[in-house]
Amino acid sequence: MWKLVPARIHGFELHEQPWLPETLRSALTEWLRVLWEYSRAEVVITPLLQAAIVSSGAGQVVDLCSGRSGPILGIQAELARRGVQIPVVLTDKFPDRKALSALTLDSGRNVTACLHSIDAASVPEKLTGLRTLFNSFHHFRPLEARDILRAAWVDRQPIGIFEITARTLPKLALCFPASFFSCFLLIWRMRPRRAIWWTLTWVAPLIPFVVGWDAFVSHLRSYTPSELRALTEGLGDPSWRWQQGRVAAPRGGVEITFLIGTPVQPPAPHSR
Repeated sequence: MWKLVPARIHGFELHEQPWLPETLRSALTEWLRVLWEYSRAEVVITPLLQAAIVSSGAGQVVDLCSGRSGPILGIQAELARRGVQIPVVLTDKFPDRKALSALTLDSGRNVTACLHSIDAASVPEKLTGLRTLFNSFHHFRPLEARDILRAAWVDRQPIGIFEITARTLPKLALCFPASFFSCFLLIWRMRPRRAIWWTLTWVAPLIPFVVGWDAFVSHLRSYTPSELRALTEGLGDPSWRWQQGRVAAPRGGVEITFLIGTPVQPPAPHSR
């Protein structure tokens, strides 16, 4: 299946354009959060992250490229049910300050948010812990993607990459219509309930178009398992472990490709 793929194309995603209205951009990131929520992806992701937390001794989760939080809050709750109480820090290079502040207030003290810009390839030293990226790794070109992995390795901080896109012919053929029509189903779960979102879905379906287009381009940008392995070449030693695989979420036909790097015996940091 993975052999039947076109070359990776770093195409034009609408939500990355500065001219896209914030109403559409926030609708797309909220749709993605709801998709994660509906799929119950935390059920299959949590055991992987729990193992990484235990083996590395991470004291918190530093979520990179958080958007409107993705699946990390559901994962945090699932970890708590498994007896792992761990704080989460939400970060983004272009943070939605209003949304992240609201999440922080709603969660009590279990979640905090960095309201200033955090580059996934240059995480401040004070933000130690398990770094996570949910469906955002494909936004980075190969050199940038490798910089993110290298930074975690150099800093001896565990990292988990999770992608629901895949550059296969069946996925490329189905992703636009599946994403487009899913908007009409998932709009009921999107919060807050904004009249403009409903109008731009049911009356003038701009939100389904933006979601469908960006989903298609995201699949074209995706890294195959062999490409992920290539990105980790040279980023290893006896005290570091890379783990790669694919798991299926319980609902929604969502399949998740993952790459996890953990320090086995954290030594003194390498020099950047």
